[in-house]
Amino acid sequence: PTGYRIMRPPKDRFYADPFVVARNGKTYLFLEDYRYREGRAVISCSEIDATGNPGEPVEVLRRPYHLSYPFLFEHDGQMYMIPESKSNRTVELYRAEDFPSRWFLETVLMKDVFAVDATIHVADGRFWMFTGLSNGRYSNSDELGLFYAESLFGPWQPHPGNPVISDVRRSRPAGALFHDNGRLVRPSQDCARAYGYGLRFSEVLVLNERDHKEQPVAYLGPEWTKDNLGTHTYSRTDQFEVIDGKFAAKTQGNSD
Repeated sequence: PTGYRIMRPPKDRFYADPFVVARNGKTYLFLEDYRYREGRAVISCSEIDATGNPGEPVEVLRRPYHLSYPFLFEHDGQMYMIPESKSNRTVELYRAEDFPSRWFLETVLMKDVFAVDATIHVADGRFWMFTGLSNGRYSNSDELGLFYAESLFGPWQPHPGNPVISDVRRSRPAGALFHDNGRLVRPSQDCARAYGYGLRFSEVLVLNERDHKEQPVAYLGPEWTKDNLGTHTYSRTDQFEVIDGKFAAKTQGNSD
């Protein structure tokens, strides 16, 4: 991990959970924009210029509850977002009415669940959803739930192997799955030492309605920059790669 530029937030907030997407010849960075005064986050977006410099983030989605992890993807020519809305006990699907600034609640994919960081992947004609699950009393970083559907809009079926992973070192999602040298790779959080301490990358070996297997292949801790206490989200396009960091008290706040 070299060559990263630090994007520092104002003192009244922190940035986290960066997702980068290329669309219409431009690159956009979506992120959790946590406001200390409000005690919760909105989703904001910044345009990245051709040299990698981000513009000022602009708020694009606000709800009366906390939002984070703005997972972005395209389907049938439309841009969708699934922000984490655990505090509302939902998994919500938003569609862009005017990308990137206006979003409409298309549907609620799941209700009455304690689910975080829902991540969609399409393979073999099916939609797969990876999400950190709990019963509301223990951490959402310990177990990975897997669901599948014939349509993006459901109904979503739980995988018979749920939880498909029970390991605090590699359960909770940390970004979109991606292909690398012929391998399908899933980023996840390593929360063994602390929440969001590092990133673990696992090759998905089996993914079907009966079975699921992954094998860890790489790891990235917080040591890529000085005073960093954690790194827990990974995203990339063909041109850019983004991660986040949690900086020490003397440089208060998260940065992407």
